[in-house]
Amino acid sequence: LLFEPMRDVNYRNLSIFLALWLFAANFAGPFFTVYMLRRLEFPMALILSLTVISQMLHVFALRAWGRIADRFNSRSVIAVAGPVYLLCLLAWPLMSMTSGTFTILFALLFHACAGTASAGVGIGASNLTLRLAPRGRATAYLSVNALLQGMAAAVAPLLAGLAADALERHRMAITFRWHYEGAAPVDLGFPALVLEGLDFVFLAAVIFGFYAMHRLTTVHEEGNVPRREVQREFFSEFERLAIKVSSVAGLRYFGTLAAYTFAKTSRRNGSRQD
Repeated sequence: LLFEPMRDVNYRNLSIFLALWLFAANFAGPFFTVYMLRRLEFPMALILSLTVISQMLHVFALRAWGRIADRFNSRSVIAVAGPVYLLCLLAWPLMSMTSGTFTILFALLFHACAGTASAGVGIGASNLTLRLAPRGRATAYLSVNALLQGMAAAVAPLLAGLAADALERHRMAITFRWHYEGAAPVDLGFPALVLEGLDFVFLAAVIFGFYAMHRLTTVHEEGNVPRREVQREFFSEFERLAIKVSSVAGLRYFGTLAAYTFAKTSRRNGSRQD
């Protein structure tokens, strides 16, 4: 029974994708708090506040992603939400290059986007796992899938900890330099990107994550739609949610401005392509 899901090519590809995705997420996830405490020097109260904001947006986004998954399919939801989460991971090394209020705003933006994107990946993966399991034989399929995910989620933090210890004293800097030889010579230089310690762990997690997204392309599910269609629908759902949550007209209009702008641009681009 346990080997039967591995003979199903489509479900095997799904299990491999989910295992790789959890490996990437758990490779970086345990070090978020460590990074904010040691590198960014945030107080614990601020870290807890950012975590609460991320979880709140995660909960609010579940309804929007769920409606989109019901209208289109779960694979399309993961294809949109997954890269957003990986781009949030890629932004972590950039936080240490800012200072003061900009660093806090950067961290707030990351937690907001990461919480929203993780909700899409989570609900899409759960629905896809249940939908592709054949009726009457779902027990073995779900067991094997949970076993692979559990192994990946358990091994990833251990390997990430070893990598963090090994790379603790390593540093890589990409420097932008401008040199001019003349009557008034000019020699300007400043670091454009600096990676050290945990930055390499986050970068490795992003690489694993994008490889996982590549494996998602091998998973077949009926009803695939273009990414832009899913993005437009998500912002429409976000706009409807903002109208329900906010009873203050000014705040409601402010919160839906980005959604309206994106939807209008998407419709214009869609009409040009047609």
